[in-house]
Amino acid sequence: MNTSSPNKSEKVTSRNGSIERPLLALDALSKLTRQFVNKPEFNELIHTLLLTLSGQFTVSSAFAIMRRPGAADERPAYLATGKYTGNMLLESLLLSADIERHFLENNRPCMTKELDLPETCGSFSNILRSNGVVMISPLVHNDSLLGIIGMGEKVTRKQMNADDIVLYDTLLNSIIPLVANSYQFWEVAKLGSWYLDILNNVRQGVFAFSADNRLKKINSAGLGILKHHNAQIESSISLVNRPLEDIFPEDVFGDWARRIIKAITENKSKSIDGLVTPGSENVCIYDAYLSRISDDSDYQADYIITLDDITERIRAEEALRLMQFSIDHISDSTFWSTPEGQLCYVNDTICQNLGYSREELLKMSVTDIDPIYNEGKLLINWEDIKREKYLNFESVHRRISGEDYPVEVTINYVKFEGDEYCCIFARDISQRKETEDQQQQLQQKLDRAEKMEAIGVLAGGVAHDLNNMLGPLVGYPDLILRKLPEGSKIRSQIQKIGKSAQNAADIVGDLLTLARRGRYEMKPISLNDVVDEYLESPNCLKLQEDNPGTKLIIKRDPKLNNIMGSTCHLSKVIMNLIVNAFDATPDNGELTIETSGKILKRLADGYDKIKSGEYALLSVRDTGEGIAEEDIKRIFEPYYSKKKMGASGSGLGLAIVYGIIKDHGGYYDIVSKVGKGTEFILYFPVTEQDALQEELADQDWRGSETVLVVDDDKEQQELTFDLLTSLGYSVNTADNGREAVNYLSKSKADMVVLDMIMENDFDGLDTFQEIIKYHPQQKAIIVSGFSVTGRVTALQKMGVVQFLRKPFTLDVIAKALREELDRPPTPKPQ
Repeated sequence: MNTSSPNKSEKVTSRNGSIERPLLALDALSKLTRQFVNKPEFNELIHTLLLTLSGQFTVSSAFAIMRRPGAADERPAYLATGKYTGNMLLESLLLSADIERHFLENNRPCMTKELDLPETCGSFSNILRSNGVVMISPLVHNDSLLGIIGMGEKVTRKQMNADDIVLYDTLLNSIIPLVANSYQFWEVAKLGSWYLDILNNVRQGVFAFSADNRLKKINSAGLGILKHHNAQIESSISLVNRPLEDIFPEDVFGDWARRIIKAITENKSKSIDGLVTPGSENVCIYDAYLSRISDDSDYQADYIITLDDITERIRAEEALRLMQFSIDHISDSTFWSTPEGQLCYVNDTICQNLGYSREELLKMSVTDIDPIYNEGKLLINWEDIKREKYLNFESVHRRISGEDYPVEVTINYVKFEGDEYCCIFARDISQRKETEDQQQQLQQKLDRAEKMEAIGVLAGGVAHDLNNMLGPLVGYPDLILRKLPEGSKIRSQIQKIGKSAQNAADIVGDLLTLARRGRYEMKPISLNDVVDEYLESPNCLKLQEDNPGTKLIIKRDPKLNNIMGSTCHLSKVIMNLIVNAFDATPDNGELTIETSGKILKRLADGYDKIKSGEYALLSVRDTGEGIAEEDIKRIFEPYYSKKKMGASGSGLGLAIVYGIIKDHGGYYDIVSKVGKGTEFILYFPVTEQDALQEELADQDWRGSETVLVVDDDKEQQELTFDLLTSLGYSVNTADNGREAVNYLSKSKADMVVLDMIMENDFDGLDTFQEIIKYHPQQKAIIVSGFSVTGRVTALQKMGVVQFLRKPFTLDVIAKALREELDRPPTPKPQ
């Protein structure tokens, strides 16, 4: 387009050769310019321009298609009214990118019939011509297309000529700056409205202040903030031009206002942190920012303050931090994993339990910390978790050190923001497992004790009667042998009867020992001496003779302290262990017996809890076939044995060992490995007392004192009578306790041999309590086919020292009777 305008003095030739028409057009243009130079309302300007053009060129219609801000293909908005309205034209025409590019390249008015648009512009030209548009011209300013102006047909139906185009071009070139200026104000106004709509819909409060610290603009959110702290504020109008001190008073915003003013004087944009308004109900926390506005801007404001109410966010963050802190510090290991098992969140507890850092764990998977899961023994898959939503089971976790510990695992299926996870809680149940193991051990001990008790009850129920029946078989052979000549043919038969009866009595004694109801004479002894005594016994010598391929190794601790014990019972323990070791050890094997002293706090394999202190240890170790783990817990049960039935022993050996160890206050350990051998280790508390030396006693136990035998079993009573009379004693008998009390109320006896088990309501204790009413210094010996009981102990506390278990031999009762008669009398407790 030719942007030069013709000079008014230049003659412009038109069809009628007159210059009147151009001058009139320029005059109209001058009036239009004066009218809108200070009043740039875009809509009114375009409308007036279209009317002017229509009047000057006497066309039926004139229209403008103007581009709106921010729209590439906005529909036309301005149309001069007249005979032709062009509604169809306005509905059909768009300023596409191709049309815009064409008019920028061909910046000149032209006749519609000469308009040659590219095919990509569609039917734009045809639409213009079909609607009677005869001329069209682009409005270009600063290489930007503002829009296009179109002219309709003349009333005279005559074509516009070259003069019309020159005049038309001159007018448009003169009006374009005015249109552009108005267009700019219109665009800015529209854009300002658009920004105002945005500001009034953001949640941050926006306050625009002038250079003298007076409020110029405030958005809806800002007004809401002020109303929250001052209910008397009604509208933003009342706040305009108020100073900053009034907008943010110190009694509400504290020293924050002073810090804002300080920031303003520094003439820079910055964040003003720490705005927390006081008050019990209206406490708010704001994120504040001061923004400077450039000095060359056309805005009235000099700076803007934005306030973002972050109260709820801070509270939510505090709650989240509290929740995070709680999760990180709960006692259970907590972690999240993906369906593939990759760890994606871990708390502090699992880091502490496993020994890894959080960064290390987040590179690992569940299989790295759960060996059971890794070995495929944990039959859990993702579909199970999705279906059940919740799973609970026990597993183990493996620490960085390689140590495993038991855990109770709870898996929860979680779907978060479209992704699937496992939320897993793992509780360390080591202590619980330890408690369960202890309870199981206690239960096993209780079961074992109940078994022993049951056997004890059984043994106790028959021992009295059985021992009474065995009494004559044990006692009379001695009496008969005393009377038989040395060369008698039946002497060996009598001896066999006595030995068999004694063996039967020993079995009953073993049953009572098993039930821990045997009588123990505890005294300081050397464990080394007990071992040596057994090793020199015929039984041990026979074992070595029968097992020549087994090497017997003896190791004694010469500094071993004494223990409190019963030599005969400990000999039985050693015998049972060595017999079992010889049976288990093959040819060319080794059997080691060792004694030692140690200060202990716990047992090596923890079969029992031990009291801290010094112990004497007895170890019997073989290189045999070993004991299977499932059998170790049962080896002390009576008659539980892997040996061939009838091959050796009575089946009570280790059960008796167990009872004797416990009666000595001792403990045991078992170390065994199949194919490698077994070691039994016995622990006995030591004593500071010296071992007592056995005195050689006089074998003549005869006497002439008066003895009263009290027994409700007639055969046992007669046996005792015969044995004592054979020793020279004067013997009287009583069938029960009451008869004995009656006799002694009138007579005296140097000794009372008192059966413990008699009538239910008047046993040995009842009898002795009545006897001492008549004879306070009365001496007595207790005999029983059962064993030591609480009532026997009560008698012993009353001064009855000797206790004999039936059946007894002549030598046993003779020795006990003589010792008790020769013992000086002791005061009886009152």
